[in-house]
Amino acid sequence: YPKGTCGGGPSSGHAYNRGLYLYHCLTGDLTAKEAVVKMGEWMIASEDGSKTKYRFLAGGETGLTTASGTEDYHGPGRGPANCVEVLVTTFEATHERRFLDQAEHIIRRVVHPEQNIETLDLLDSENKWFYLMFLQSLGRYLEVKISLAEIDEMYSYAKITLLRYADWMAEHEHPFLDKPEKLEFPTETWAAQDMRKVEVFQWAARHGSEQQKQCCLEKARFFFNESVRQLNELETKNLC
Repeated sequence: YPKGTCGGGPSSGHAYNRGLYLYHCLTGDLTAKEAVVKMGEWMIASEDGSKTKYRFLAGGETGLTTASGTEDYHGPGRGPANCVEVLVTTFEATHERRFLDQAEHIIRRVVHPEQNIETLDLLDSENKWFYLMFLQSLGRYLEVKISLAEIDEMYSYAKITLLRYADWMAEHEHPFLDKPEKLEFPTETWAAQDMRKVEVFQWAARHGSEQQKQCCLEKARFFFNESVRQLNELETKNLC
């Protein structure tokens, strides 16, 4: 793997184990499950400052799993999104609570129900598009909490946060390619990335009030149709 903590690998920005877990469920392959568990353990170990060469100066949490794009950005992004997804999946595979506990710890570090979303500059599409990934992972986390019948404080924390971001998106978000000047390379990738907005709005519709549900479903349909339309209009669509 290329070296790096905020991009490339190994890093939480490029860590995926759900496909391996589904493969294990379909086939019973224990090697796949072992890889799933190792990745979950790696997410926890990456935060352990006592394992670094700076352990005598700073033995606390490293923050390595929540940095996205740059080392000083620890808001909703690709790093914590994949971290939460990996930890939740590892919990599903093992039923070991420490993985879900760590996922909840990461969620609390990255977002808050009352945070000022405007200060995050999320409409900087080139550099902040990945906040959508984190909201997708929140949806997955909420499903696990529901499956455990844990409608508790942490469930409410994540649910309220997801709905606040969805409300903000409903007011401010637009298809990426509608403003190509914000993108370094306005390619077919961006039309496809709009599908993430569809899923975020669908998760929010599942958990919101009746009024929020209708608004989110309407937005989900809009972004789905725009994503497909824009993708089909691009000659490079088959390269995606």
